[in-house]
Amino acid sequence: MSIALVTILFFVFLFPGIFFTRFYYTEEFSKQYFKSSYYELLLSTLLPSIIIHIAGLYLADNCLGYKLDLKSVLILLLGIDDINEKSIAIESIQSSVKNIVLYNLVVWVLSGFLGYSFKKIIRKFKIDRKHKLFRFHNEWHYLITGEILDFPKIDGEASKIDFVSVDAVIDTDAGTFIYSGIIQDYLLSKQGGLELIYLTEVNRRLINDDPQNDTFDNLEDENESDDRLYFMPGDFFVLPYKEIKNINITYYEIEEVENEDDIEDEEMN
Repeated sequence: MSIALVTILFFVFLFPGIFFTRFYYTEEFSKQYFKSSYYELLLSTLLPSIIIHIAGLYLADNCLGYKLDLKSVLILLLGIDDINEKSIAIESIQSSVKNIVLYNLVVWVLSGFLGYSFKKIIRKFKIDRKHKLFRFHNEWHYLITGEILDFPKIDGEASKIDFVSVDAVIDTDAGTFIYSGIIQDYLLSKQGGLELIYLTEVNRRLINDDPQNDTFDNLEDENESDDRLYFMPGDFFVLPYKEIKNINITYYEIEEVENEDDIEDEEMN
């Protein structure tokens, strides 16, 4: 049996694991699939493929009454020299082509569904935040969204965050500026690192204009007339990460303020 045919059959065997893994790494975590090496992909698809095929063959045999001739498949894969056994195996597979194709199509669709569903379960119950084993390799997502606050060794609670702001230091020909704004979205590079940050409500100021020990909160307390601040026009400000020297991320929780009338009523009572 040719090496090419054996390779094709091997990849067909791995397809359920490939579909499972690809649909598991979707949306904000899709880059993790593409940046994996071939060796990592092989390891991450082999085990799911074996489990899915065992489950698929069991269901096909017990629910559909179809039993795959594994002996014939192994004879072809192992390249046994016995011509008699080879011809019997080929005839057996040829007579079951429709069932084999149908089996694989159903298994592939179910694999994608299971992969996506498993990811949704991991995310819904915050298993990836609680257990490092299930954590996705998109550190920027956890940091930018504030989900890092749900990590076991970090104080805080991501559900209490109302918005996230960033202060980024950037060198320009006119000097070193601090750009401050509210994070709306981000984009990862092909390598999985941060590439772009999308901000709103952006202002900038020269870092040299800041007095010592001044903070962003101090600037907020002053007002928008502060002559150190230049408020950037537009709906979105796109910040290329490669131009950022360092970055500071702050999580904000909006506290409800009691109505003055309610306060007066409480005081009267």
